[in-house]
Amino acid sequence: KVLVMVLGDLTCCIAAFVLALLLRFEFAIFGADIRVHLAYLPVVLVPQILSFLFFHVYASMWRYTSIRAVLRLCAAVTFAFMVSLAFLGYFWDGVFSRGILVMDALLAVLFTSGLRVGVRLYFERKGCKAESARRHFQPGRQKRRILILGAGSAGELILRELHKTAGDVAVAILDDD
Repeated sequence: KVLVMVLGDLTCCIAAFVLALLLRFEFAIFGADIRVHLAYLPVVLVPQILSFLFFHVYASMWRYTSIRAVLRLCAAVTFAFMVSLAFLGYFWDGVFSRGILVMDALLAVLFTSGLRVGVRLYFERKGCKAESARRHFQPGRQKRRILILGAGSAGELILRELHKTAGDVAVAILDDD
């Protein structure tokens, strides 16, 4: 599963680099120019994938993507951007546009986090449909009215899960505050 996640991120990062390149040159880059700039692709990709591993981006499954996971992804892309910028600063030959790096970093965050959020939404929607169908076709079953004790993070999690399922409804949340 990690290999699939790495390949997904690799695809997103390559797409981000190519789109950044096209945006920088207003979709008017041809022949030798594109080959020169594509030669810098490993300088961008290797730090990105290594920083994803270093920042434990693959520690959780995409179907459970959270805000914390997206922030960890942003930190990994920022770190990779800094490494690529430092490398190009030391070995820069004046050909590669550093503006491509900035656009690439922004697009990489957008594409990789979008992929994760899309997978999460897919599984949530798939789970909602299956749960709804399962509960809908139980003859004679009525919705249970549930009282949630505790309005903290656990209570919020329970309420969120109840909204995903079609069978039960929360009528109140009770807290000691």
